[in-house]
Order: sequence, then C-alpha cells, then structure tokens
Amino acid sequence: RAEASERIARVVEGASGLSVGEIERRSGLPRGVVLSSLKALKEQGRLFMGGTKRFARYALTQAVADQASADSWCASM
Repeated sequence: RAEASERIARVVEGASGLSVGEIERRSGLPRGVVLSSLKALKEQGRLFMGGTKRFARYALTQAVADQASADSWCASM
C-alpha cells in the first residue's frame, strides 16, 4: 500500500489537480487502490481534495485542488 501511495503522490505532484479517474489512468492502479491511497494521503496531509463527487480534484495544496474543482465545474456548464 505504501508503494501505491508513493506512486499516486508522484502522479499528483506532476499535475495541477486531478480527478480519481485521471489518477487511476496515469498511475495504472485499480480504482480501489487509488481510493484507499488517496484517503491515506489526505489523512497524512500530503494531498488535498477540492470539490465533491464528480468535481472532486486532488492536488498538493488546498488552493490548487479547489481551483481545479472550480475549473472542472465551469467546464461542465
């Protein structure tokens, strides 16, 4: 699990806010592993989530995660 979390942290580190699906594709890990790793990384304060449900985005800072979520919401309108 630690190895998966590190892989996910590196994927998110190289982007400006990613959805679970984007993280899944870029990491090559199954959705369940991605979700549990994201939860662990959030609890450790290493990643932040902005938005909810289909507009949720993950990033290294809360501001970037919130902006990415807002951008995805605006793009859907």
